[in-house]
Amino acid sequence: MVVFFWGILAAGLLICPLEGLNSDGMYLLELKKTIHDQFNNLGNWNSSDQTPCGWRGVACTSDYRAVVWSLNLNSMNLSGTLSSSIGGLIFLTLLDVSYNEFTGTIPKEIGNCSRLESLYLNNNEFNGQIPAEFGNLPWLKDLSLCNNKLSGPIPEEIGNLSSLVDFVAYTNNLTGPLPRSLGKLKNLVTFRAGQNAIYGSLPGELGGCQRLEYLGLAQNELNGDIPKELGMLGSLTELILWDNQLSGFVPKELGNCTNLETLALYQNNLVGEIPMEIGDLKFLKKLYIYRNGLNGTIPREIGNLSMATEIDFSENCLTGEIPSEFGRINGLRLLYLFQNQLTGVIPNELSSLRN
Repeated sequence: MVVFFWGILAAGLLICPLEGLNSDGMYLLELKKTIHDQFNNLGNWNSSDQTPCGWRGVACTSDYRAVVWSLNLNSMNLSGTLSSSIGGLIFLTLLDVSYNEFTGTIPKEIGNCSRLESLYLNNNEFNGQIPAEFGNLPWLKDLSLCNNKLSGPIPEEIGNLSSLVDFVAYTNNLTGPLPRSLGKLKNLVTFRAGQNAIYGSLPGELGGCQRLEYLGLAQNELNGDIPKELGMLGSLTELILWDNQLSGFVPKELGNCTNLETLALYQNNLVGEIPMEIGDLKFLKKLYIYRNGLNGTIPREIGNLSMATEIDFSENCLTGEIPSEFGRINGLRLLYLFQNQLTGVIPNELSSLRN
């Protein structure tokens, strides 16, 4: 009996090392099969290991299970495609494949990595659409997709990302209207999707993103009015909407965005007067509303912009005199008013502006 027991134990000891690579390691080797690794950065991804925890770019938890929680392949000169096997790494909290040359579509199976908090796919050559399955990532905080060749609309399911803080997707080929579900993103701080082909109107629901600080949608095909609901964004510091097809008035409610530092509305089809409430933006540094169809006089409240360094109202249809209150903006170094219908004399007060 004793001999039999020790025989079984010895057999077990021999078998254990032969169990081979764990499941996370197998998923990573599947991933490697579709990657072209010009400089052998993934050279130590070896099937003879029991875990992938020592592999370059891989980080594991320190408990007995040793599951992969981070895959960082940033700037490794990798190309090829991302395999659907990435979806097997269900304990991932960080996935970074940015600054490579990956092509093909983004695998929808990333939506299976439900613990993801940071997803960086930027600066590659991914094409196709943003997977709707991203909406299955409730803990995702950072989503960076910029500088790719992505097309199609931003999926409505993005509104399910209740933890999302930063959404960055500028310089792609995105189209379609912005999803109204964006208003559900109560933790959103940064939304940047400039230099795309997004059309339709700005959804008023954006006013529900109470923590939003940066709204960047320049160089798109947005039309319609600037929604007055943007005035509900008390934390907003940057509103970047230049080079679109926006029309209607500059909403006076923007004067409620009292933390605003940059207001860039130039190269649109805006009309009407510059609202006097703009003067309530005490922290505003850069005010660009040139190349529109604004008319009426420049409000004297403009002199309240004590932090302003650059103001450009050129190429509009403004009338009346140049307000002497400009002379109160001591840090002003750029003031462009050309190609308007202004009358009167240049105020002496402007001579006090030494910058």
